[in-house]
Amino acid sequence: MTQAAQQATTACRTLYTALNELDHHACGLLGISRNDLACLNLLERGPVPAGRIAAALGLTSGSVTTMIDRLERQKLVERMRDANDRRSVLVSATPRVFETIGRFYAGFAQRLEALVDARSPEEQEQMIESLSAVAQCCADHVAAQSLHAAK
Repeated sequence: MTQAAQQATTACRTLYTALNELDHHACGLLGISRNDLACLNLLERGPVPAGRIAAALGLTSGSVTTMIDRLERQKLVERMRDANDRRSVLVSATPRVFETIGRFYAGFAQRLEALVDARSPEEQEQMIESLSAVAQCCADHVAAQSLHAAK
C-alpha cells in the first residue's frame, strides 16, 4: 500500500471513530440505542415501511416492531397505514425528533459549516467529492463482500 493510501486509510479510521463517538454521545444524551438512532436516520427523508427498516438495519421484523414501539412511546415516531398497500405499515419521524436530535447535532452542523466555508469553492467541491467517493468505496466493498459470501 502506498504512503498516501495508508494516510487515507488512517484518516478514514479517524473519521469513523469521531462519528462513532458523536453518535454514541447523542444516544446517551437522548436515551436511545444505536439501532434507534439508525432507524431515525432512515426516516429523515420521510416515511419508510417497517420491512425496509428491518432490511436496512439487519433486524428481524419482531425486533423492528419492538424498536418502533419503544420509539413511539418516546413520541419520536408514529405508525400509519400505507395507502398503497394496506398490509404495510409506514413509520415516520415526529417533529420531536428534529427538536431533540436536531438540537444535539446543530452544534456539529455549525462546526462543519465553518470548516467548509473556510475553503475556496474548488476546495469545497474537492472535499464533497472525496467524502462521497469514500462513502461509495465503502458501499462497493460491502456489495462485493456480500456477493462473495453468497457464493
